[in-house]
Order: sequence, then C-alpha cells, then structure tokens
Amino acid sequence: MKRILLVGIIVLGLVAGSVIPAMAATEQVITITATPTFMSMAFSFNDSHDSSWAVGLVAESGDYWWDDEGGAQATPGEPVVFDDCAGNLTNDGSVNIDVDLNVGNWTGGAGWGINATVGENLVVMKGICEDDANEAAALVLTEVDQELITALTPDDWLGVDLKLETGTFTDDVEKATSATYTVRTG
Repeated sequence: MKRILLVGIIVLGLVAGSVIPAMAATEQVITITATPTFMSMAFSFNDSHDSSWAVGLVAESGDYWWDDEGGAQATPGEPVVFDDCAGNLTNDGSVNIDVDLNVGNWTGGAGWGINATVGENLVVMKGICEDDANEAAALVLTEVDQELITALTPDDWLGVDLKLETGTFTDDVEKATSATYTVRTG
C-alpha cells in the first residue's frame, strides 16, 4: 500500500509541476512613433482681387483675364510672372501637393457651356501659373478636375490666374460660374 501511495504522490507531483508556470518575461513593450503629414493650401489675392471676379460687360469673341480687372494687362508676360497673376496659392502643408482646377458651366439665361473652342453660347476658360512659358501653356479647363500644379513643395507658392474667352451670345442675361482649386498629395 505504501508503494501505491508513493506512486500516487509522485504522479500528483508531476501533474502539479506541469501546471506551475515557468518564470519568464510575459510582455514586451514596443515604442511606436509617427509624424503626421497634412495637405493644406492657402490662397491669397494680389492687389485688390478677392474670391470673386466681376468680369463686367463682355463682348463677343473677347478675351478677359482675372488679373486685368483694372485694365492694366492684356496678356501675361513670357514667362508668366507673379505680377501677371490675380491669386497666389501657397502650400502650407507638410508634403508636396498637386493642385487641380475645374470650372462649371455658366448659368443664367441661355447659359454658356465650357468648351475647348468658343462658339454660340460656348466659352473657353483657361488656368495659368507663374513660371508658365506663355499663354499657350495655359490649361484649358473643363468641368472635371485637371492638374494645374505638380509637386508644389511645402512653404512654396505660385501665382495663378484665369482667362475667359467668349464666343457669340443668344441673350444678354448675366451669367455666373465658379472655378475650384483642389489639393491632393503630390
């Protein structure tokens, strides 16, 4: 009987020994750091310009620059310089940015459609940037975002301007549209 009791105690000891945890590290702390990036642009206006462009009375087959509200500029220089631009777009984020631009169809009366060429109730809208070679480098705008600026670095800026080219009209009702500059990672 002593033998059976001794065997039982040994078995119980082995079972109990396997339940007792081994003494070792049970956790590890990993330090994680991250630096946030953000996209942001600041838009300022040159001279007395603001977020509206009162083109005023327009003639058929005419050309109108946003920076020409005072009548001082017919076309930008070659290359386009800061003083040729009505607005100034600054990358005040922490990463390079691309800037897209689109414009809507003009509303009011018969309206004007945005087009690549002028025509009856069709107008052309163009976007241009400082440092573009000349007016021929201007981006012909559509209702869909198009890239106007590529990889603008943080704290850098570019002057921007818009141009309206008119076709022929079927009414004399005031028209309105808007242009939208949109930032995305560059």
